[in-house]
Amino acid sequence: MSKQSSNILYRSDVTPFVAAIAGYCALVEPQTTPRWTRETLSQCRQRLADIYAMGLALQQSDFLPMGELEPYIRQEDYDRVRGRLEKIFGEYDRFLTAQVEEMKYSDVPISVSTSELLADLYQALGDTLWAFRGQNEAQMLLALSDIHDQLRDELGECLLLVLKQLHDLLLHPIFDPYSPQSH
Repeated sequence: MSKQSSNILYRSDVTPFVAAIAGYCALVEPQTTPRWTRETLSQCRQRLADIYAMGLALQQSDFLPMGELEPYIRQEDYDRVRGRLEKIFGEYDRFLTAQVEEMKYSDVPISVSTSELLADLYQALGDTLWAFRGQNEAQMLLALSDIHDQLRDELGECLLLVLKQLHDLLLHPIFDPYSPQSH
């Protein structure tokens, strides 16, 4: 790996971006955050907002794709995170939106799952995080390129949709996240 590539990976805009990803993944992982509160929900919203802003601000031209990103988050990991989040959000997990692609073909709003959106983000962001933890510079550069492209497309839309829902839940006067550890 060239000195220039190595410098890109440790730039002042890349390091906090990866740190925000790590923070988000820690929040949704049952082992690192066993209990959710309104504070956890607020932290999740903030980390996702940071990821969105910092990810789109990265300079794409600096890290061009050089292969295929190795997936790290398995289906079982995704299902475990989604299932747990579904319990945490309970009856507030599903919400209506007109902001999804399927709405083009529907006369009624579409129901979307907060836990599924957050698990989708976990899968994509977790793959990026694990590429950095592996310290393989080629995979790290590929991960940056991949996540930047995803944020410009479907992942960015997913992020904005879930940010709105998390914001609404924080404003909801009686919403209280269900935490399996506290019940």
